[in-house]
Amino acid sequence: MEQIPLKKPHIVSLIGGFGYREPIFRKVLTTAALDSGINYTLISGPSLDPSKFKEIPKNVQILRFVGDTFPYIRSSDAVIAPGGHSTMMEALSFGTPILSFPDEGHSEQENNAAVIEEEGYGRMLSYSTPPEVILECIREVLEDKKYRDKVKRLQRLASELDGPKAVRELLEKEARKKVS
Repeated sequence: MEQIPLKKPHIVSLIGGFGYREPIFRKVLTTAALDSGINYTLISGPSLDPSKFKEIPKNVQILRFVGDTFPYIRSSDAVIAPGGHSTMMEALSFGTPILSFPDEGHSEQENNAAVIEEEGYGRMLSYSTPPEVILECIREVLEDKKYRDKVKRLQRLASELDGPKAVRELLEKEARKKVS
């Protein structure tokens, strides 16, 4: 898939807007309003109607449901996500830094987000992080070359390892064992 270069940085948010995550979704909207020089795509999920929000900044697009988030992750300059392993690995394999809002009390997500922060692949934020700080963190991962360098190294590694091909070959080998 060819990527179209955009004039402004682009952030994709995979937080969703259901239930307990809606406050974060709203904070991302408020964050977007603070800097029109950054574009945002917020994927709300099927349970949150975008018309529920009265004022959506001009630099924000809200999508209710997306079956395949890969193109959005791949074409973004940073990803905002809870802290699940799959989403983080997808973002890192595309060389995209992460701003993670792990669900409080969810040890897997909290551990994943802590590693993202510690290794310099992005930032770990919390439900209480104010929009102004979220914006500072977004600018940091966009502007500080150390984040881009670290995630691009992981992107190269993912490409060299060619995970999907390796898994296919492993499955074919196991299938041949069972047939013989």
